[in-house]
Amino acid sequence: MKYPSLSILLLAGIVILGGTSISTFAQEDPFATQIRPTPRLTPEEEQKQLKVPEGFEIQLFAADPEISKPLNMAFDADGRLWITDTVEYPFALPEGEQGGDSIKILEDTDGDGRADKITTFVDGLNIPMGLIPYKNGVIAFSIPNIWYFQDTDGDGKADKREKLYGPVGYDRDTHGLHNSFRRHFDNWIHVNHGFSNNTSVAGSDGHVVTMSSGNTYRIRMDGSRVEQYTHGQVNPFGTAIDPLGNLFTADCHSKPVYQLLRGGYYPSFGKPDDGLGFVPPMMDHQHGSTAISGLTIYIGDNFPAEYRGNTFSGNVMTCRVNRDSLEFHGSTILAREEPDFVISDDPWFRPVDIRTGPDGAVYVADFYNKIIGHYEVDLKHPERDRTSGRIWRIVYTGKDATSKPAEKAVPLGDASLAQLIDNLDHVTLTQRMLASYEIIDRFGAKAESGVRKSLNTSDSPYVRSHALWILKATDKVKLADFQQAAGDKQAMVRTHAMKALAETADWTDAHFQLAATGLEDQDAFAKRGAAEALAEHPRKGNIELLLAALRSVPEEDNHLRQMIRIALKKNSINAEVLESVDFAALSRQDATELVDVMPAVDTAAAATFMQYYLTNFEPTPEQSSRLLREAANLIPPDQLESLIPLAQEQSSHDVNLQRELIVAINNGLKQRGTPVPESMKSWVKEISAGLLQTSLDQLAGWRFRGHPDAKKISIPWGLRERTAQQTGKPSLFLDSIVYGEGEIGVLLSKPFVLPATLELDVSGHLGPPELPANNLNLVRLRLTQTGEVIQEELAPRNDVAKHIEWDLSDWKGEEGVLEVVDGDSGNAYAWIAIGNLPSDLPLPSAPPRNSVENIRNFSRLVAEFNLADHVDDLRMLLAANQFDRSTEEEIVNAINVLKPNTLFGALAILVGDISTPDELRNKVVTAFANAAGESAASGQELLVSAFQSVPQRLQLVIAERLATTPEGQRELISLVQGGKASARILLRNTVHDRIQSAGTAEMKAEVEKLTKSLPPASEQIAQQIAASIEAQKVHSGGLTEGEALFRKHCAICHKIGSEGALVGPQLDGIGGRGMERVIEDILDPNRNVDTMFRSTTIVTDEGKILTGLIRREEGENLIMIDNKGKEFTVPLDIIDEQVTSTNSLMPENVSELMNETEFQDLVSYLLSQRGK
Repeated sequence: MKYPSLSILLLAGIVILGGTSISTFAQEDPFATQIRPTPRLTPEEEQKQLKVPEGFEIQLFAADPEISKPLNMAFDADGRLWITDTVEYPFALPEGEQGGDSIKILEDTDGDGRADKITTFVDGLNIPMGLIPYKNGVIAFSIPNIWYFQDTDGDGKADKREKLYGPVGYDRDTHGLHNSFRRHFDNWIHVNHGFSNNTSVAGSDGHVVTMSSGNTYRIRMDGSRVEQYTHGQVNPFGTAIDPLGNLFTADCHSKPVYQLLRGGYYPSFGKPDDGLGFVPPMMDHQHGSTAISGLTIYIGDNFPAEYRGNTFSGNVMTCRVNRDSLEFHGSTILAREEPDFVISDDPWFRPVDIRTGPDGAVYVADFYNKIIGHYEVDLKHPERDRTSGRIWRIVYTGKDATSKPAEKAVPLGDASLAQLIDNLDHVTLTQRMLASYEIIDRFGAKAESGVRKSLNTSDSPYVRSHALWILKATDKVKLADFQQAAGDKQAMVRTHAMKALAETADWTDAHFQLAATGLEDQDAFAKRGAAEALAEHPRKGNIELLLAALRSVPEEDNHLRQMIRIALKKNSINAEVLESVDFAALSRQDATELVDVMPAVDTAAAATFMQYYLTNFEPTPEQSSRLLREAANLIPPDQLESLIPLAQEQSSHDVNLQRELIVAINNGLKQRGTPVPESMKSWVKEISAGLLQTSLDQLAGWRFRGHPDAKKISIPWGLRERTAQQTGKPSLFLDSIVYGEGEIGVLLSKPFVLPATLELDVSGHLGPPELPANNLNLVRLRLTQTGEVIQEELAPRNDVAKHIEWDLSDWKGEEGVLEVVDGDSGNAYAWIAIGNLPSDLPLPSAPPRNSVENIRNFSRLVAEFNLADHVDDLRMLLAANQFDRSTEEEIVNAINVLKPNTLFGALAILVGDISTPDELRNKVVTAFANAAGESAASGQELLVSAFQSVPQRLQLVIAERLATTPEGQRELISLVQGGKASARILLRNTVHDRIQSAGTAEMKAEVEKLTKSLPPASEQIAQQIAASIEAQKVHSGGLTEGEALFRKHCAICHKIGSEGALVGPQLDGIGGRGMERVIEDILDPNRNVDTMFRSTTIVTDEGKILTGLIRREEGENLIMIDNKGKEFTVPLDIIDEQVTSTNSLMPENVSELMNETEFQDLVSYLLSQRGK
């Protein structure tokens, strides 16, 4: 029995928010199952299972049945805790149907640490999440809007509902929604936009914000305006604010905590950055899970000093509260992993929100549940708990001398202005913020005199900082106030001055000067605030100031650097600002910094500067490629021709660089839907011919073959100097160690007439010197006509080349071939090299791997630009029998572009795959090499041979390719009708979906007829899963081998730690799913597929069928990704039909890539990715 690989591990089938620790057998660890096997505990029983550090106490603040399942929390001015409470989650109710969810107020009236008064403020809601108590009510999200619920008659319950914003996205997914409302210093409510959903929303001013999946945005409390704050993240759930006004979010599937930079871009599934790169992360660790929710930064004095300023985040899969201490590197804050703060022995503990109270205690919302995942377990599973929930209150009661008791803060609801100002200096940031809200909301402009006095006279930097923001929020701030704060002796106040300045709409020269001075501040946060201010107020002169500031940024302060670059971007988007820069006066350093921002600017003025830079400086090849591509995308069409000679000049010394630049420019043209200009077509034709001839000349007739024992196709051969034993002098050798010792392969010379004597030098090894020779590395001479080996020499087990002299007098005048074999895949003493050959047998003049790659590049160029004149050259390359399988596959792909043929296009995969029998592969190559061989009859004959001899994995690929056209669909059905292909292939989703999307009624009916008697695929899968689980119990697999398999098959789309790509879900903590679940997800990826990861079938206007995941739109193109993790482009104007499947993109049958042992190794490695 064969076992599957993960050519794209769980791209769609297992999108979750979680992962935790796991032993090999899930049943031994209750934390290693998606459905926890332990019973529900009462709140008091659960409390005994929660462990906190010595000196801390965890108190039960509220619990079921008084509350159900809390989602988010917030405190009001009187220290009461408001929660969004749900029994409906995870189901969105039909529009107009009243829900059973509510917002409750929890109050501890007697100070014993437990809420003894619980009031339902508003009910009839559906999955309410983010909330902010405001004036006489609360602003909160409940499907489908953001509402203002008000108590207008003073009875403590809402009697008025006002829609502020909406509808907002909720219909694709409910486990993120609009959460973690935080009222910031800036007097906006900041909101997290959760996973998968799409939102297009506007305030009453008409300004529209459109978001897809993870993002953050902010809203005015009167419904007037919404603004996007940051872009990206996967599912941000939890937000914290620090005393400097820095914002942080907890995220899933990227990093546990991010510091937010206004306008910054953050990693998400398949989303690109804006051209500046993603904002650098705060941490490399993952806390053993991808399910992080809830976040607070502890600012208070109840906790001992070592805990102050730490972040605390919930981990719903490991059932812990994680803790990180923060290190400051300028304005860059790095998180250092600390021992977990709360550890639960009850696997139902699910901390979804964490807040610091005004009393200095930390409150944890516990979404107590047997099941937490969305797609791992059916949403309708009867054991999902709908009514159990707890709120925990954590306080320090130990003997630390720096700790103060966690006592109820002064109620602020009826406090005087003087009392409120006093509370701006409270030890907890929560109470300080609540006091400022009360001044703004109750006193407003009437507070101006007292607040300004505190700005000018208070000894507390907290008071002075809050005072400035209050004046700003009440529209009473004056230039003199900014000047006072900007000149403050405390960096905190100066930082807030810059941030408040950014929020000020109308600037005078004096405001501008304050920001310019702020850029020179010695404090990094103040400097970063000044950059943010200049970012929001583009103006001539700003770019020069920002470039000057950038010169002095320490390397370790990557967040300051990124903020300045964001400011450069925002200023450069204003064409007048960018065009006012004297480019000629810029130093190379400044010009390089500025041009590096231009790809994010997206204007014609940016293209002009990129051209200027390319013309007047000496860009690196990487810069040239990037800038030319972006310039081609931005430059006005009538100026496009000017780019071509510039690109030619940039690359005249390097034909391969020319190819890269042509591809870069062409990508830019395709993005905007602009035709290729004639000058570029001429350039392409010129370099394509040069690329081909140069590569062939460099190779000097040497040929490449795969080794019979190779598990992958590779060309290990490079050029390297070695010393010859005979002469004692160095010379150039063909060497298999250049690219590492793990690769193996065979190298053949061109056929040559044999002399009487052949001399050459050989060096290399046959395994470690202390072990017997393995005899795997050798050089030999074969007769061309018979294939007989007439001479052979093993590697001499020496780095110094041994001189060989072969007597060939018996074969003089016959034709022979020199064959060099590296058959040792070991990682040491596993190479061979030859040199000092006769003059009529020259070595390649360039590294062979590079020359072969250029042959592939030639083929790609021919295909990309449809260079029909080169079809004979391509056939010639195949007929020469010179290249490895991968290269020949590129060649046949190019031929198929020039001479489209559905049958042979389906067969092309056989050329490059090592599983194809040599006889069949050679027949396919011969057919492509000979134009007459590409007949329909020949194609049909080869298809029959393929379905009879290649593994199911390749049969599926052939079937998928045939199913992309009506002609191919007819041929596939004919093969099944004739018994040449299995009818089961028609049930594969990737084939079935294409036929259902574009097949005729007759074809669909025939498919139904042919597959009617087959057992359901689900039965086969269930049997395979059961067998795999039993096999895994017997043999747990090897972790090292499993890690290598992950890199090979999974990392193209998934990350564990820093390894891999974030196309599909991040897999940190995947072990928490348990052995059975992981095996099920691999073998049956289509059970529960999130809408974000469902494959889409495109039918073009020519009837061609394409399948993949939609990632985004770029200009005039739809960007999709195939099941190998590679992006491809579909012009929007050729799409005739677009159908979204319920299936994953992952193939159902990838079992030929792994044997049983390898599968077990991979599963073992995935299970080892565990939480703490």
